[in-house]
Amino acid sequence: MRKPSPSTLRALLLIAFGALALGIVRYFDQVCALLSAAASVFRPVVVAVVIAFFVNLPMRLYEKWLGKLLEKARVGRRREMLARALSMLLAFLTFAAVLVLAVSLLYPQLRQSVLQLWNNLPGYERKLVEWSQEYLPALDLETRIQELYRKYMTMESLQDLLAQAAPHLFSFTSTTAAALTDFVLAVMLSIYLLFSKNRLVRQAKEVLTTYAPRFAKHALPVAARLNDKFRRFLGGQITEAIILGMLCFIGMSILSLPYAPLVSMLVGVTAIIPIFGAYIGAIVSAFLILMDNPLSALIFLVFLVVLQQVEGNLIYPRVVGDSIGLSGLWVLLAVILGGGFFGIPGIFIGIPVMSVLYDLVREDMQRRRAAKRL
Repeated sequence: MRKPSPSTLRALLLIAFGALALGIVRYFDQVCALLSAAASVFRPVVVAVVIAFFVNLPMRLYEKWLGKLLEKARVGRRREMLARALSMLLAFLTFAAVLVLAVSLLYPQLRQSVLQLWNNLPGYERKLVEWSQEYLPALDLETRIQELYRKYMTMESLQDLLAQAAPHLFSFTSTTAAALTDFVLAVMLSIYLLFSKNRLVRQAKEVLTTYAPRFAKHALPVAARLNDKFRRFLGGQITEAIILGMLCFIGMSILSLPYAPLVSMLVGVTAIIPIFGAYIGAIVSAFLILMDNPLSALIFLVFLVVLQQVEGNLIYPRVVGDSIGLSGLWVLLAVILGGGFFGIPGIFIGIPVMSVLYDLVREDMQRRRAAKRL
């Protein structure tokens, strides 16, 4: 049989691509529903992979340390399995200790700020009414506030509000239960992935090289590069977040701003999330400080803006380095796509995947240009 020419293959590919694009446009709602269903099915797997990569960072250090310790103790042939099990347990306990410490610092301060806000609401209302009477007397804000109280603070209005909120409460409960179930499944799957990581990698290589050797020739180097990108990206993000939290604590202590330990931990933890983490940490921290002193909140925002500039221009390039190799536009696109399909875990997966795809396309373009010049 005669082999089709390159021009024929290109024409067939264009026809197939056009048919696929036309089908997506024609059945756009069905395609979105299918993608959403697929994302919900694979969400626990994505979360498990992200958890495994995070836990594997301290686990590798514990595993090396315990391996040397057990070797000196002359433990038998199960030394490697014992070291892996203990290092995985220590890694999970490390993250659990960090979480417990963050909650123990966050909850009392947050509770105090909310109670302070609730107690100060009458004073805020009185000042707002006085300001409106002085500068906007036509607004008659005091009468409007009294009407709102009469309308929404009666027993009938509260009953109507509860009746309207009941379906949303049921939906929230079911969504929370599904999220907890996915998280438990993801943790169990991540434990299996971490405990059997060497065997799983070896089996995947054997299957690919046996049934698809040509595909394995190209896929295995890409998988190795993707694993390296994940490891360097997550390690860099965690290191950068720790440095940012320490600098935030030092700066807040020098400026005598309130809640320095709590805000520094909050800024450091949220900084792990690319792009949006800085805004989340800034808004929540500014709200906590605002309840104590509005002027301190303003000083904190100015200080955090300066710190973010220093971090973005000096710390981040040196700590994370060229592990991503993406411009801001591609990072934002990766965050939108990954977060849209898989939530926060998808953000951590989307950026390294986009980086690998970007590198592969750039290298292929360079090869093609070099071939044309030759």
